[in-house]
Amino acid sequence: MSASPAMVLMALAAAVAVALAVHRTDAAGHRTKPLDLVIDGPVILTAGMGFLGFFAASGRPMFSLILIAGGVALLSVVNRLKHRLFHEPIVFLDATLIAQVMRHPGFYVPYLFPRPVVFAAALAAAALAVVWNLEPQASATARGMAALAFCAGLAAMAAAAVLFYPAGRPAALRLLARYRPSLDANADFARFGLLASFFLHGLWHVHCREQRGEPGIPRALSISAAPAARPHHPDRLPHLVLIQAESFFDVRRHAPRVPQTLLAHYDLSLIHISQ
Repeated sequence: MSASPAMVLMALAAAVAVALAVHRTDAAGHRTKPLDLVIDGPVILTAGMGFLGFFAASGRPMFSLILIAGGVALLSVVNRLKHRLFHEPIVFLDATLIAQVMRHPGFYVPYLFPRPVVFAAALAAAALAVVWNLEPQASATARGMAALAFCAGLAAMAAAAVLFYPAGRPAALRLLARYRPSLDANADFARFGLLASFFLHGLWHVHCREQRGEPGIPRALSISAAPAARPHHPDRLPHLVLIQAESFFDVRRHAPRVPQTLLAHYDLSLIHISQ
């Protein structure tokens, strides 16, 4: 017996509800209204489209629900692990590391996916296999309607993506002026949740940081203020400090031909620390 339309709609609602529950727990500091399009919209759209995409491909509503709930739980666990290790949540710039995780898993997987997480993922995979075998497929009509709804979601995402282009700059600046993200990862995660902070931080980097050419991320956001003029002293150049934290290593250990005096100041710092 195939899944009824009511069962599919209930599974879709449950997937969105699980994602919203996790999101609202994180974004407890910004509850100006029961439902906020900017704050809650990315969560609803992502969870709903994920469910519709999995359902259109598999035809199994419970299987799709478990995938969405498991994905939300995994993202929450990884976010908490990063906060415990690095004292900040996942930020939108972390998406650039996905290719590095795939190419060099040994540098990331032991930290992001410790043994309890791997064990839980294995149990979830076994449960998914059981559900896949026991749950009958829905009708082709239901899967086709899910595919159409998924395409409608893609169109909504494309409309939102316009905000990141020059044509959407006025609307993007209005959003930034209204919500005023602090650009402090922990503070904005607590206010807006994960996906909404991704969205607002990305808008700021595209329309404010790139336009002003400001280095780094300021502590306070001022949408309309012009950058302060800096004194020009060509005879006094500022000190330049470069910090290479995560990827630093002593290259002399791996390349004997490198002169031993290459990191003389580094050696002196180790001597001072040991004393």
